[in-house]
Amino acid sequence: MRKNTTAIIRLSRQRIIYDISNNAFVVGETIGDDPHCRHYVQDVVEGQNRDRVDRVVWLAFCRARVLFARFLDDREGCPPPAAGCHPKEYVIRLLVPGDLPQPLLDYWAILVYEYVTAAAIADWLEMTAPAKADPWRRRMEQAEERLTKSIATKRPVARKRMEVV
Repeated sequence: MRKNTTAIIRLSRQRIIYDISNNAFVVGETIGDDPHCRHYVQDVVEGQNRDRVDRVVWLAFCRARVLFARFLDDREGCPPPAAGCHPKEYVIRLLVPGDLPQPLLDYWAILVYEYVTAAAIADWLEMTAPAKADPWRRRMEQAEERLTKSIATKRPVARKRMEVV
């Protein structure tokens, strides 16, 4: 009989914010000659803009947790952080079959990270440079689709026992 085990997916908030900022900077550089538009895009995590980004990241993170519904192993739910107080890490606790390969867990973590960062960038670009938002929205949707397929196709491994006659 297989034993279930707890697996944890951890996403660093600092790393997420850094990647959002980095990608927004690159997108801003591709905008062209409009310095105001470039400035708006690149200031994604500056000042009060970060509040919006944090809300979108939290929403995307909670959506990713929903995708793992059959594996979730936390009883506390997904309450929003208190105003001005943000977690250092976004954590998803899963109760998975003991034979679940580590590379699959790593893949899930990468897809959740991709989903969350792409969601935040797409949301920001829809407000500041709508023409640049579509690729990021598609990237978010692709990450969600891959994650959904990967979770749905994980089934227990069927093993036949050899019988000696």
